[in-house]
Amino acid sequence: MKKHTLLILVTIIGSLLFAAVVSRIRVQREEEVRKLADKYRAAAERGDVAAEYELGRLYYHGTGVPLNYEEALTWYRKAADREYPKAENGMGNLYANGYAVPKDDREADIWYKKAAEHGYAGAQYNLGYMYENGRGVQRDRSEAERWYRKAAEQGDSNAQHALGKKRYLKTELLLTGVGFLVSVLFLVSPIVHKRNSSNRQKDRASVLLGISGILYAGIVLFEVLEEDVVRSAPAHLVSIVKGIVGLTVICVGVMRFRLDKPGNRTAPRQ
Repeated sequence: MKKHTLLILVTIIGSLLFAAVVSRIRVQREEEVRKLADKYRAAAERGDVAAEYELGRLYYHGTGVPLNYEEALTWYRKAADREYPKAENGMGNLYANGYAVPKDDREADIWYKKAAEHGYAGAQYNLGYMYENGRGVQRDRSEAERWYRKAAEQGDSNAQHALGKKRYLKTELLLTGVGFLVSVLFLVSPIVHKRNSSNRQKDRASVLLGISGILYAGIVLFEVLEEDVVRSAPAHLVSIVKGIVGLTVICVGVMRFRLDKPGNRTAPRQ
């Protein structure tokens, strides 16, 4: 009993000490950020373009200073007017989200493109995203991929992920195309070989497998071609339907191929 009590006391004391250390580190960190904000402000007021951007970024995120999009806009614009790429990207973010300015995707694209052409990887990814989703520009997947690739070559993880997703979609579409052709063969095979068929249950399973496979392929194609519709649908609705149809394909496929076993074949009709 004493050992248990001692263990509980040690745990409580250890937790309190840990919380005190974490709190102290947080206070020190906040103090360091406040000093950094003061340093950036002093440099920005002297006309340092990098400091103008950094001060705007602190206001944008509310780090070391109160969150204030109007102040972020002021300092971003000062640096962006001097063609500082990160600030140009920051201006794009403000317009894309409607912070301190009316939301305007076209204006956001203009700023993203300026920063992207000045070589900033974050803006190259953002511009690719705008092209991929048709925000402020006509949807253009090849142009999106071009900008994603530029950003990925500079090590931008978001762009690398976007390109990886595109490669996955291409592979999924290829496999879906093969699955579609196989499904069509299953669907028509009982019709083509109707006179020679000796197992009606197997024929019905083939038809169901063909229909469910074609439906699954259609859902995958819909996901790729109608991304906006998929995003606006109730949460995970398309994924749930896709999962149900996919499970149906698996179950019917297992049933269909089990019917090929010798013990499950019916005697030929006379």
